[in-house]
Amino acid sequence: MDQIFIYGVYHFFAFELCQQFLNEGYQVTGIPYPFQEDDEELAMMVGRNANFIEWKGTNQTLDQTIDKKEKKSFLFFSHYDHQFLEDQHYDEIIEHIQLNLDLSKIDQTIIFQPAEYTCTSIQLDRFTAFQKKVSAIVSNPVYIALPPLYGMRQPEKDLFVHVYRNKEVAEVPKSNFDYILSSETAAAFVVKKLFPSFESTFLKSNGGFTGFIDYILQKEYKWSGKLSVWSRDDLETMKEVEVPGTESVKEKHKEWIQRIDSQHKNTFHV
Repeated sequence: MDQIFIYGVYHFFAFELCQQFLNEGYQVTGIPYPFQEDDEELAMMVGRNANFIEWKGTNQTLDQTIDKKEKKSFLFFSHYDHQFLEDQHYDEIIEHIQLNLDLSKIDQTIIFQPAEYTCTSIQLDRFTAFQKKVSAIVSNPVYIALPPLYGMRQPEKDLFVHVYRNKEVAEVPKSNFDYILSSETAAAFVVKKLFPSFESTFLKSNGGFTGFIDYILQKEYKWSGKLSVWSRDDLETMKEVEVPGTESVKEKHKEWIQRIDSQHKNTFHV
């Protein structure tokens, strides 16, 4: 069976990918950020699964865990999550993967890229430079562009969290939020429909999410600013794939709102 490596495994979208691969019976090696403290709650959620290994880099380099007798090895790397990190973490990530991972043994790297920046504090030039460095060192990168996501363990810096809690945000980008997806739905589609034959793709919803955005905007937030869009070449050159809605879309909306309403700890921190 193919080997799955997920970098930053305890962060927002990466964690959803991990859960979906485990649900499908794959063996997953999760690689926490070098600067992240242990997250016991999330570790317990996946640690009970015999197919999950958390790599901590204490006794061996990661390339020693790669068994080339297996079919292929895939590294999943989520820039969607990285937009929520602090600037100083970018260099730590680059150094971490260069020192600990023999990238020549990875057959393909799948990079999840935010098609739209949803974080308010990101320094775009710094973030873009980080992305270029990653692209230059990982093996055989393929890009999956993601629209704005919402879901459990939403990072505190996420635009949706800021807007829903009516916090002061200097600039909120205008956007076509018809493309919005739940993080769980997007991850499930990647694992069940795209894996293992990846090509540069832009995922988007086929509808059903507008009401969710309308509900958030009832917080009387005024939209301003401009949308920042990144693309590997241009989004127009990527294959567009519509992710089917599910019967549980309204329930996912309701669950997200209840979580955000309930306790501060339900959002994720690094």
